[in-house]
Amino acid sequence: MRAGQPYIGPTATLPGARGQGVGHALVDVALTWASDHGYQWVSVDFDTANPLSRPFWLNTGFRPAGYGVLRLTDTGTSGQPGTHQDLPAAAR
Repeated sequence: MRAGQPYIGPTATLPGARGQGVGHALVDVALTWASDHGYQWVSVDFDTANPLSRPFWLNTGFRPAGYGVLRLTDTGTSGQPGTHQDLPAAAR
């Protein structure tokens, strides 16, 4: 077993290439590389608002492994934490 973990960063497939196995092929290469280098698991994060992301990642064998939360540090003039609308679109 190796320390640390590989992480698959933000990904996308061009619309014209979707459904042709490109994404699955890339994931297979990443998983093979990780296994060949002694890693036991690989993680990925995706925008839950993207309707294509969740089905894709679940279909490639990834499973939910936790729950993340975040909070804005700037309380603004109200003294209250920022609201959901204050978050960048990618964090909503």
